[in-house]
Amino acid sequence: MPISSPFRAAFQIEELEPRFTPVLANTSLAPLVAAGTGYDGVVLITTTFGADTFTGTGFLLPDGRHILTAAHNFTTPGTGTVGITAAARVSFDMPTAGRIDIDVPVAGVTVHPGYTGGNENDLAVVTLPVLAPSGPTGTLGAERYAIYRGSDEVGQVVTIVGYGTIGTGTTGQQTNEDLTKRMTRNRYETLGDRINYGGTQALIYDFDNGLAANDALGRILGINDLGLPDEGTAGQGDSGGPVFVTVNGQLFVAGTTTSGPGVGNPDNPARLNPAVEAGFGTLSHDTRLSFHQTWIDANSASPAAQVLDLRFQVAGRDAAADQILVRVTGANLELLVNNQVYQTVPVAGVTSLTLVGAGTGTPFETTATIDASVPLGLAVTYQRILTATDNRAGGGTSSPPGGAAALPGPTPAGATGVPRTSLPVNLESFPNAISPTDLVAVGAGAGADPRVLVVNATTGAAVRDIVAFAPTFRGGVQTAVGDLTGDFVDDVIVAAGAGGNGHIKVFDGATGAEVRSFLAFPGFNGAVAVASGDVNGDGVDDIVAAAGAGAAGGHVKVFDGATGALLRSFFAFGSGFLGGVSVAAGDVNNDGFADIVTGAGAGGNGHVKVFDGAAGTETRSFFAYSGYTGGVFVAAGDVNGDGELDILTGTAAGGHVKVFDALARTERLSFLVGGSAGGVRVAVADADGDGLSDLVTGTGAGASPSIQVFEGETGGRLKALESFSAGFLGGVYVGGRG
Repeated sequence: MPISSPFRAAFQIEELEPRFTPVLANTSLAPLVAAGTGYDGVVLITTTFGADTFTGTGFLLPDGRHILTAAHNFTTPGTGTVGITAAARVSFDMPTAGRIDIDVPVAGVTVHPGYTGGNENDLAVVTLPVLAPSGPTGTLGAERYAIYRGSDEVGQVVTIVGYGTIGTGTTGQQTNEDLTKRMTRNRYETLGDRINYGGTQALIYDFDNGLAANDALGRILGINDLGLPDEGTAGQGDSGGPVFVTVNGQLFVAGTTTSGPGVGNPDNPARLNPAVEAGFGTLSHDTRLSFHQTWIDANSASPAAQVLDLRFQVAGRDAAADQILVRVTGANLELLVNNQVYQTVPVAGVTSLTLVGAGTGTPFETTATIDASVPLGLAVTYQRILTATDNRAGGGTSSPPGGAAALPGPTPAGATGVPRTSLPVNLESFPNAISPTDLVAVGAGAGADPRVLVVNATTGAAVRDIVAFAPTFRGGVQTAVGDLTGDFVDDVIVAAGAGGNGHIKVFDGATGAEVRSFLAFPGFNGAVAVASGDVNGDGVDDIVAAAGAGAAGGHVKVFDGATGALLRSFFAFGSGFLGGVSVAAGDVNNDGFADIVTGAGAGGNGHVKVFDGAAGTETRSFFAYSGYTGGVFVAAGDVNGDGELDILTGTAAGGHVKVFDALARTERLSFLVGGSAGGVRVAVADADGDGLSDLVTGTGAGASPSIQVFEGETGGRLKALESFSAGFLGGVYVGGRG
C-alpha cells in the first residue's frame, strides 16, 4: 500500500527542456566515456525543427537496425505528433573511425501511440536505413543492448549515459558545447505512482549529496537514502538515453531518460538551490522499459530488407579492400565482413538483401560472395562491388563495370575528392545513399487490363503483378517507384490513363497492399503521369503528378509522400497549351531536394523544363529535338557516375532517345530504339549493379510490348525485361525512381 505524503497531490517533476536533454555529477564533472569501453551503442541524436536544431540520446537495440529513445526528441512540444522537418541524424562515436553518422528519414521514426506530450509512454523507435556499425565490439562494432525485463528495478544501482549538459550538484546543468558522452550513477528508489507522476511505468530517483536536508525522496516519502559517493543525474540532452543495470556482468537497459527537475518547484523542500536546474535535491523520471517491452518488441523486429553498407562501417573506412560473405547457418542468415560476423537474423524473415561496398574511387574494391546455403528466392542487390560471386544454382561471378568516382546521389558539401581514409561522416541520407532502385514498374497501355508488372531490372525476374484499378478500366496505367511508407522498400505508384478521373494509388512494395488512393485533379478525366522523388527534403519520396492531354497549361502537382498533403501546384507551360505533360524527379542542382523535370506533350515541340524542388522556380528550359513538334517523355538519373543528374528523353512518335547533362545542358547520347514507331517511354534503373542509372525503354502504341535496358554512358544494349504478351499493341509505360 502506497505511503501517503502531504506532497503527493501537488508534487510535480517538470519536463526537461524540449529535446535538448549530458550527465551531471556530484561535486565534479561526470567522467567522459571513451570509445571502445562498452558504450559505443549509446548514440547522439540530432533533430531539426524548422530553423532550430536539437540533440538527444538513444541506444542500439539487439537487431542492429533500431534505436530506442524518447518520443519528445521528435515531436512538436505538448503533442504526440512527429514535428521534425528534416531527416534525423544518428551518430556513433567509434574507435579509430571517429563519428559515423546515419541519416534517418522522418518516416523512419515510430512514436509510441500512447504518447501525447506528457510524462507517460515517452518512447520512440528509430529504424536505421542501414546496418549500424557492426563486428567485434570495442574495435569495429557498436554494442547492442537488450532491455531489462524484470520487475525489480527499484533499489538497483544504475548507470546513466548521455550526451547532455554537464555540471555538478551545486552549479546545476551547464552548456556541453562539445556534445561529449559522459556517465554517472544513481539508484532507483521508487515508482512514479508513489508521487502521482507517471504511474508504475515511471522509475524515480533523486540527486543526493549525503545530507538528509537534500534527500528529496527521504523528505517526501520517507525513503531515506543519502546517495552514492559518485552520484549524479541526467540533464538536458540526455533525453532518451539509456539507464543501465548490470546483471551477471552484462549491461541491460532498465529505463530511458524522460524528464527531470525544473527551476523553482515549490513542492520539493529538498532542493539545495531552487534557482538552478538539475542540482542537489532534485528528482528525475525515467520511462520503465519492462512496462513497455511488448510495444518495443513489436516495433523493433529485424527488417525484411537487410542492408549492409560498408560506408557506414568501421571496416569500410580504412585503406584495405573488404570481402563480404553471405551464408546460412542453421535457421539464421549471417552477414560476414572480412571473416567477422556482422549480422545474424532469421533467414525466414528476410525478403531482400542489399550489399554496398566502400571506397570512393575506381575500380571498386569490395568483393561479395553468396554461399550456396542461401535460399534461391532471396534477391540480392549489389552496389559499388568489384566482383560478386553467387554460388547458388544458376549463379556465377560478375564484375560490374568501373566508373563513378563520387558517391551515388548528391555529394555532401566539401566531399569532392575526399580520400578513402577520411570519408565524410555526413554521407547522404537514405534513400539516396543506395540509388537508383533496381525495380521497374511496367504499366499496360490503353486497351488492356489495368495491370502493372514490377520487374527486378538486375535479375530480370517479375516480383509482383498488380491489378491497379477495376478490371473493366482500359485507359492505361502510368507508373513510378519510390519509398513512400518509410520501410526502405520501394513502393509502386500508379496513375490512371484517359477516363480514369486522375486516380492515383500507391501499393506497398513489401506486401503489395494498397496503402493510398486519391484523385490528383478533381474534375479532370484525362490521363495522368507520375514520378517520385523527395521534393521537400524530409527523407520520404513524394508523388509528382501531371495532367495529360486536354488539361490547360501543363498542370503539375506535388503530394507529400508521408502524409498525402498537397505540397505544390503549378503550370509548366502556357495556358493555351493542351498537350499534357510528362514528369520526372531528381536532384538536378545538388541541394538535397528533388527537382521536377517536365516534358511537353503533343504539340509541345519537345520542350523540356526543370523546376527547383525547394523554391518552385523554373531553372532550365530547352528543346530536346530540333524540328520535332511532338510530345516527349522524361526521366532523370546519373548515367555516367559523375555525381550529377542527367535528363533522359524519349519521343512520343518514333523511337528517339537522348541523354542530356542536366547542369551543362549538353547532349551526351542519342540513339534510336527499333520497333518504336508509336513512341518510346523512358525510365531509369540500375540493371547491372554498378550503382549507376541505366536507361529503360518501353514501346508506345502500335507495337508489341518490349522493355529494353541500355547502358547509360554508351547506349549499348544490356538486356530485355519481361513484359506483357506479344499480341497486345497498346504500348507499355515504364517507371522507376526519378
